[in-house]
Amino acid sequence: MRSETSFFNKTIFIKNIKRFWPVWTLYTIAFTIGMPVALASRTLRSNPHFSVSQYILGNALYMGGVMSFIFGVVSALAVFSYLFTARSVGAHHTLPVRREGLFVTNFLSGFVWLLVSNLFIFAVTALTGTLIGLSVLESLLRWLLMLVLENLFFFGFASFCVMLTGNGFALVVIYGVLNLAVIIIESLLRFCISVFTYGITAGNSFTFGALSPIYMLMFRTRVASVGTSPRVYYYNGLNTLLIYGAAGLLFAFAAVIIYLRRHSESASEFIAIPALRSFFKYFFAAFGSLVLGSLFYTIIFGAASYYPVGSAVPMTLCMALGGFLGYFITAMLLKKSFRVFRSTSLGFLVYTMSLVVLMMAFEFDIFGMEKYLPDPDSVASLAYSTNGAAGSLDDRKAIADMIETHRSLIANKPVYESNVRRRGTDDIYGESLSVSYTYKLKNGKTVSRRYVLFRDIESNASIVGKLEAALNSPEAVRNRMKDILALKPEDVLSISLNYTDNAYVNRTEYISQESIREFFVDCVQADILDGNLGRVSLIYDTENEDATGNCAITIYLPEDKNDDVDPATVYPEGAPGKYISSSRTITVYPNTVSQKTLAYLRDMGINPIFGNNPKYYRPVVRSPM
Repeated sequence: MRSETSFFNKTIFIKNIKRFWPVWTLYTIAFTIGMPVALASRTLRSNPHFSVSQYILGNALYMGGVMSFIFGVVSALAVFSYLFTARSVGAHHTLPVRREGLFVTNFLSGFVWLLVSNLFIFAVTALTGTLIGLSVLESLLRWLLMLVLENLFFFGFASFCVMLTGNGFALVVIYGVLNLAVIIIESLLRFCISVFTYGITAGNSFTFGALSPIYMLMFRTRVASVGTSPRVYYYNGLNTLLIYGAAGLLFAFAAVIIYLRRHSESASEFIAIPALRSFFKYFFAAFGSLVLGSLFYTIIFGAASYYPVGSAVPMTLCMALGGFLGYFITAMLLKKSFRVFRSTSLGFLVYTMSLVVLMMAFEFDIFGMEKYLPDPDSVASLAYSTNGAAGSLDDRKAIADMIETHRSLIANKPVYESNVRRRGTDDIYGESLSVSYTYKLKNGKTVSRRYVLFRDIESNASIVGKLEAALNSPEAVRNRMKDILALKPEDVLSISLNYTDNAYVNRTEYISQESIREFFVDCVQADILDGNLGRVSLIYDTENEDATGNCAITIYLPEDKNDDVDPATVYPEGAPGKYISSSRTITVYPNTVSQKTLAYLRDMGINPIFGNNPKYYRPVVRSPM
């Protein structure tokens, strides 16, 4: 009889299903509790705010993402475990099945059972929904699609990682590190650079976050809604999931290519592909420099009252120590021996020299990061934060003025560093002012900078004055207060005045319904147009024209100005005007130069106290329902 080789082996497929049934069973039980059982329990509680579709899609995103991340590698570890021992891999490779067939058989046995489990949970949830009177089919179909794509990516990527490694421990390490490496490296690299690079902030957004799938799914996609009654929920990251699903197939294909060239003798090796061993040695050296180096620096210097501000030396030393551990531990794992220092020290020396060159390049600003100023024409908007005052500008003139203040802050570096060295860090915030800029450029990029100024230094006080002037130019004030300027009197439900009188008693007054137009248009909006209301105070000086009074002018707006409200009803606590259960509010405080507004308030017997605590315009926010 003629022997044949096969691309699929039914016996191995069934054996995998039977042998690893605890893996699939655990996955199925967890999702059964998380989907049909939890859904029925929450529905039967009669919570009016509970949304079935929101829960189902959220389950697919969050529980599905975590479960796919975990069971993707567990499944790959199970079905490809024969590659981790010499005897087992030798036995499998003597079977009349091509390597392509072995891979396809094992890959399908791992993925198909995940798919079968998903279909089982889908059916049970659909039946549960029918029994308790829920319409869940449409949401469940989306749930199934999301889960299959998540399974496909993480299992495909785990299968790829299997082909790179020779034992289970290495698989878990490589899989976990590569899934999170990009955001870990980017965030820690930003932290390390921000320690000694003037003005640079670590930030909390990631340029390359899409290369860390579990982060991207958990924190950059979400279940969103449209409409109000009823709300329609949808998942806004379906295109991202489709890309990840396709990437999972590509990783599986790449795994086949690697498997065809993988040596059977690589079983039990930390890295199974010889050509990649040097790469991973330097990769874990860099990883150790960032992770352990940041940890060492925080422990040694973070709690100290003094550290060498502006110097990259302590951070470089800590990173070199972390790189030493990462490099030589990886070398020991690769060689399965502690005797690696003589044969690998030259490589570490080259790595250390490269690290020092890179850190010194940041120290001396070779890349121009400290001196960078965006072109005003390239900026779409500028968000700022200083002394409790925060806002956003999109007016070109206002942005250009703020960029000029940014130029002064950059030039202030020597003054800042000399004062921190002299004072230490214990009282760095005692008499200081933090200034943050976040530019959103028209090309979609974001640039963030942060600086500290000391009020008791003459040059710093001059910069604070320039900054305050830029924030309070007529263009900046109108731009910052554009939400109020865009309103019409008929949009306003009510206006309350919350203040403290001369006896320090808290009081509340309301503008009468008949006077809303006069007060709102002729006083509030008129003062804003003149640049006299909504000014920001950065200097603690009660005589400063930008100082704000203790009278909060709160403007109540309807959630939807087309809502049908009864004009005879009253707003909370007896306010004249209309009533609506859900509203938006805008609060603004008068400045010492808000002549029209202050004159109206004084006619009402309200004399705002201009104290030392600066207050500022607060943008539209939703009040509690």
